[in-house]
Amino acid sequence: RHYQFVVKEQNELIRNLEAQPGVWIYDFTRDMPDNPLYWVDGRHVNEKGARKKAELIARYIHNNQILDAD
Repeated sequence: RHYQFVVKEQNELIRNLEAQPGVWIYDFTRDMPDNPLYWVDGRHVNEKGARKKAELIARYIHNNQILDAD
């Protein structure tokens, strides 16, 4: 429970950074399924979870044209 509180607090701090110009932040927890199929222990992804996480991050980069951004 304490870990979840700290992660939530940390995520809020990171989201505040996103409002700054030129800062790209993707909070994959918004899109990452909480299905145990993807997780080792609720905090760390397994092989399937790593693949899913990579797909989500790649989609974010593509959709926001980050590699094309100046």
